[in-house]
Amino acid sequence: MNKLFKPLILLIFLLPGCAKKSSNKTVYNSHQKNSNLYELKVEGIECKLCASLSLRALESLPEVSKAEFVCLDKEFKNYFIKLYLKNNIKEPNVKNLKNALKKEGFSLVSIKGDFDEKSNTELKLDSKSGEFKIRF
Repeated sequence: MNKLFKPLILLIFLLPGCAKKSSNKTVYNSHQKNSNLYELKVEGIECKLCASLSLRALESLPEVSKAEFVCLDKEFKNYFIKLYLKNNIKEPNVKNLKNALKKEGFSLVSIKGDFDEKSNTELKLDSKSGEFKIRF
């Protein structure tokens, strides 16, 4: 009977966790590493499947080379998406990002990155107009 539980315990230990692996990482300054890296805040992601769907939607866009989901807690309350643009793209097309996420049932709330040669700029969704506005 003891032989049956060892593989099960090992399997449980090896299952990917969202919060523990991400929260132990060192905080990075994305703007020092890569000007084609943007940080997205998205509403509606509640599980790993949602995270996967949001990444697939973003990576389907022609200007996106890669998207990574970073979860900082087990309840999917504190997370963001790292979005890497292709080298020849200077800025993300906000409308394309918003529409791709909307098709999957998610809402783009803000984007942080280098816009119009201004470092560390955040575009935040204005709830009244539905447009993204610069916030420094």
